[in-house]
Amino acid sequence: MWNALVDVDREHERNLDALMRETMPEYEEAARYLDQCWEKLRETIGMRNQERVKLRKKEVPMNQAVKEAVSLRNHARKNTWKVAAKWRRENKDLLKKVNEIRKEKVKAVRQNSGLYWGNYNRVLDSYETARKLCMKKGRKVQYFDESRVDGCLTVQVQRTKSGLGASPDELMNGSFYPVQIKHVDPEVEMLPRAARTRACKTELTMRVDAAGHMVTCPLWLHRSMPRNARIKRAQLVWKKEGEQIKGKLCLTVTSEKQITLNDSVAACGLDLGWRKQPDGSLLVATVVDSKGCWTRYDLPADWMKGMDQVERLHTHIDDGLLEVAGYIHQTPDLPEQIKSASSWRPGLGSRHVNAQALHDAVRALKWEVPEEILHWYKRYRHLSLWRDNLRTKLIRRRREIYRLAAREIALSSAVIGIEDMDLSKMAMTKKRDDAQENELWKEARANRVRACVHQLRSEIEHQAAKHGTQVIYATANTTMRCRDCGSVTGQNRREKKVWTCENCGARWDQDHNAAGNLLAVAVDNANVELLAGPGDGKSMEYHPIVPRKKGVRGNRAAV
Repeated sequence: MWNALVDVDREHERNLDALMRETMPEYEEAARYLDQCWEKLRETIGMRNQERVKLRKKEVPMNQAVKEAVSLRNHARKNTWKVAAKWRRENKDLLKKVNEIRKEKVKAVRQNSGLYWGNYNRVLDSYETARKLCMKKGRKVQYFDESRVDGCLTVQVQRTKSGLGASPDELMNGSFYPVQIKHVDPEVEMLPRAARTRACKTELTMRVDAAGHMVTCPLWLHRSMPRNARIKRAQLVWKKEGEQIKGKLCLTVTSEKQITLNDSVAACGLDLGWRKQPDGSLLVATVVDSKGCWTRYDLPADWMKGMDQVERLHTHIDDGLLEVAGYIHQTPDLPEQIKSASSWRPGLGSRHVNAQALHDAVRALKWEVPEEILHWYKRYRHLSLWRDNLRTKLIRRRREIYRLAAREIALSSAVIGIEDMDLSKMAMTKKRDDAQENELWKEARANRVRACVHQLRSEIEHQAAKHGTQVIYATANTTMRCRDCGSVTGQNRREKKVWTCENCGARWDQDHNAAGNLLAVAVDNANVELLAGPGDGKSMEYHPIVPRKKGVRGNRAAV
């Protein structure tokens, strides 16, 4: 179904492009120039790859020509998008007709998919999310990757005998046919951990298609369902972790809103970010409270060393793929299954070798392959299993660290000030004047992935809602505004830790300064009574609270 939706969208794009070329000469000229830029870029990359193979070096003189061709292509693409936007504004009726044709084709794909209605709705939701993101970033949705082993089965609940949604009792006693969970005694939660794990094991049965076929699998009901909740959707999600397939049952429930009051009288400002510390740890958050205390939360140095090990294992796997790809490229008399797994040629990277397909081909041939490929197979299985298990363990540890940190912050403060920012732009670093890549670029990107700050922010919002803590969102200039005099500095070098105010000459740590500004926002806009402390100080420029975006909790204020 996903591939059929991709085909529909690509046909829609071709039809829309042809219509714009036919009705707007300006777009025809811009699109033709963009096609020429693409062709020139492909030729330049091909010449660069040949030069790399000849010189046996990655840094070759043709690299500069490739950068210039990419810059030219980007400029032409932006101009084409601008002209296309103008056509859309001037031809709304034609655009509406083309979109109606696409909707009819999507409807036909949905009807002919043969999937259970809950599953095809899940596919449509995921596809529309991916399509909007690709349109925003100027990319295209790709076809489904056959090598993936993760998946999701969905059952949507509309109405049962007891009302909208299904009650937990209806899932347990078998009266709701599409999803059935064998009964577990609620008292098992009082048992010790090992005994509780054995006692809470039960069985899940879920409908998978329109024909009524069911799937049955073991389930450990480690958390009891709220008695007054209504289950609106059940999702069976699974993915591969090392050599094992692990899954979980996710239930979407609705219940009466429970108001929890936080009895704390303190406020805090929380600055999110990531910075490598001298001891090897990774700073992810700085908190300043109204009592004058400030705390830093980081990912430990041993956790960072574990991620370094994951990257080294990934490098060894890529090196092994390049070696076996070179052997496959130079050996003509190999089975077709092995040849089809590699589209590598000199000058290309390891991503042009489908490791999983090559792995499956060796198993399908019952390991009757040349010694070089068999050696790669054994090494690949060992390293990939090691890497996947280690990464899974580290990610679970990070999630637990963030959960405990967010719980501590939410319990100790009645109001939290946090910046309302686009986390995807925080790893951007300034380009150098000589058009070369900034030295901190790769490290900043790697640390951004490791820090996963959006997970920490989501956990803080969750814990705040759970414990009745108010969250105030500041909109701008929390880092570059001086905490002492209130002026906005012109220093925007993110790698610099200690700044000097250009107006008053005060020196401050940028993370501590940003957390102090966020504390001032929290104190100014709190709707609860706070206990004044030595850390309150004077507030920055006060602006009234403006509504936050729909679907996001908390208030929003400007600094």
